[in-house]
Amino acid sequence: MTIIGESNLPSLLPLNASDLYARNVAAFLTHLATKDGFKWEMEEEITKGSLITHKGQAVNPSVSTVNSKV
Repeated sequence: MTIIGESNLPSLLPLNASDLYARNVAAFLTHLATKDGFKWEMEEEITKGSLITHKGQAVNPSVSTVNSKV
């Protein structure tokens, strides 16, 4: 029997992880951007979950409301 494949599979993992991370960041930025700039759809789940502040107000629930003015 002959097995054909990578002889050192663990050495490829960092490259695959970097590629996956880069694709995720590109997809995230593409989702948030238009040809005119960023779109801030505050009711949309990805936008709402990724912003910490917007127009000087804390919008992320993980940020303390005591420091809501930024």
